[in-house]
Amino acid sequence: MKKGDIIGAGVIGGAISGIITSIFNHLTNIALESKSITLLIINILVGGSLVIGIAILINLILTRKKEK
Repeated sequence: MKKGDIIGAGVIGGAISGIITSIFNHLTNIALESKSITLLIINILVGGSLVIGIAILINLILTRKKEK
């Protein structure tokens, strides 16, 4: 595994997690407008863990493919 492979995996993972973050930001704005605290808390918890999880998953998949 080369340094470039890790950087490439990070870039793709970052791009996808960025898209997910923007979706959850939009949902968070809706929650703030409707003044729903529970919806806001759920969004922060689910959104945060999803972004981190997907970024890690993509990194693992791409680095595994490069090793073969």
